Amino acid sequence: SLTAFPETVYGAIIQALEIRARRYDIGILLASVEEGRLPQSVRENQVEGVIILGGCPTNDALAADLVAYGIPVVLVDAYIVGLPITAIVPDNEWGGYCAYEPLVKLGHTRIAIIEGPPKYRTLVDRYWGALRAAEELGVLVRPKYRQPSISSGFPRKGYREMKQLLALPEPPTAVFAVSDRAALGALEAIKEAGMSVPDDISLIGFDDDIHAEHAAPPLTTVHFGREQMGNLALESLVATIDGKRDLATRICVPTELVVRSTTAAPRALREENGAHR
Repeated sequence: SLTAFPETVYGAIIQALEIRARRYDIGILLASVEEGRLPQSVRENQVEGVIILGGCPTNDALAADLVAYGIPVVLVDAYIVGLPITAIVPDNEWGGYCAYEPLVKLGHTRIAIIEGPPKYRTLVDRYWGALRAAEELGVLVRPKYRQPSISSGFPRKGYREMKQLLALPEPPTAVFAVSDRAALGALEAIKEAGMSVPDDISLIGFDDDIHAEHAAPPLTTVHFGREQMGNLALESLVATIDGKRDLATRICVPTELVVRSTTAAPRALREENGAHR
């Protein structure tokens, strides 16, 4: 078995894969994906199946090549429309919904979304989930608050996007960033502007990575089971190799909101309620 992964290495998923693989006495090779090139271990027929971790055009092209070669493939945290490949993904759309809903319930109406690069379908799904919540809850996202990704090539995702939002004549009072990395960049930009989270702006991320819990303040975010994803991926690949699964499926791992310290009612609403007491 071989795991190909992009720049971000999903440590907990890989660890789960390795632990589950030992139960089957399966060896795991880790390889980076190079554009237009099959990994050497695949070219030399050293693997029985491949798990591709993360979605991007380079990984998508590799998956298509592997299918053409007849090599069993499972995608993790990615899927490809139109290709019959089993995929293990977080329930991203529901997670996006769950991130937007509490901001509405707290009384926010000026809610912004920091999007991810459109090449990452899983991030787009989170965005669509938030838009679905906005539609169903009757608090739509104004066009000026839909902030596209402009951080390509920059180390701090979300920082430049948040600066754009803060420069608006009427900045948002709440922000949903489709990844924790972007949310933490946004948090830095808010602090740099002399503002406070959540007193001035509420902030919610997505991923529940290790940095979210230890941020100052700790970040409210959307959690999903990485170990569960790794286990499901290995089981799915083994079943495919053994011929027990010939129908490609997309398996969604549940997502849930983890409430920490970065959300509150908008300042105007808090002050109004205080005046009425």
